[in-house]
Amino acid sequence: MKKEYLSLSDKIDFFLFAFRKHQFMVISLFTLLSILTGLFYLAWIYEEWEGCIFLGLFISVLLVFASTLPSSFSYYYDRALVERYGINRVGIVTGKRIENYSMKDVDHSIYIISYEYDYGKKYSSEFILECEICYNKIDVGSDLPIQLVKVRPELVKPRRVKLAMNLGLKRNDCV
Repeated sequence: MKKEYLSLSDKIDFFLFAFRKHQFMVISLFTLLSILTGLFYLAWIYEEWEGCIFLGLFISVLLVFASTLPSSFSYYYDRALVERYGINRVGIVTGKRIENYSMKDVDHSIYIISYEYDYGKKYSSEFILECEICYNKIDVGSDLPIQLVKVRPELVKPRRVKLAMNLGLKRNDCV
């Protein structure tokens, strides 16, 4: 199989797609870090040690928050890659489970579907559903429409609209 490469324009498009998903967060984070760093510097110059400690802790929390951005950027970059270069295949549902995150007055469940697919070798993945109706209509062992990237078959996503149509639901029921 011939090695395929992404063009620079595709890489830029995918990066911009990921950036647009985080635009407000990135701009806010850098603005806050700039302001707090300036205030920390002023507190250091005027020897306000309590202010230095407080601002230092606040800056540390923001930096920890910023450390999660690369993972999230990577997720959206990969989603754009699948959207553009994905091929349609069928997977097999191998399991279903419900994770309940209920609190006092709020009942919140997440429905997780596990599936396998074959593209040269066996791969497995999972996805999350918010809709109980869609979850209940999916049976273990049934076909699941998926989209994957040829050169990186581990990058896969379910075709949710197609799934809803196959189950006889409205287009947005499995989204």
